[in-house]
Amino acid sequence: MGWPDNKGPFPSSLVECCEKACAKPLNDLSLSELQALIQNQIALPLVVERAVSELSENPLLCARHFEGDMMQTVLKLPHGFWHENRDLWLSVSDLLSSFQAQVAEINDAAVVFQAATAPRRVDV
Repeated sequence: MGWPDNKGPFPSSLVECCEKACAKPLNDLSLSELQALIQNQIALPLVVERAVSELSENPLLCARHFEGDMMQTVLKLPHGFWHENRDLWLSVSDLLSSFQAQVAEINDAAVVFQAATAPRRVDV
């Protein structure tokens, strides 16, 4: 994003993370920096667009804590953001639809697998 780098001292590690992230080019941000900026609603249209690009490769992307934490962070943004950024909302909606279809296919395959491979009970 290329904002000037504040040298600190910083009041907290979160402020330090966000300040240092803002000094980097958008494409150089780590996933955890990207998530921190989104959670703190800094430069949202830019960072959410980058997050959506990353999520299109893997909707269960782990930014910092657990698989899917980046998607949860994006989905928890305020409604007002989505009303103002309809194109990003449509992109996330498409991602969710595709992901839900994949999960449904996996669930169907799991039912078939379990029915076909369940050990047979032998009564003696």
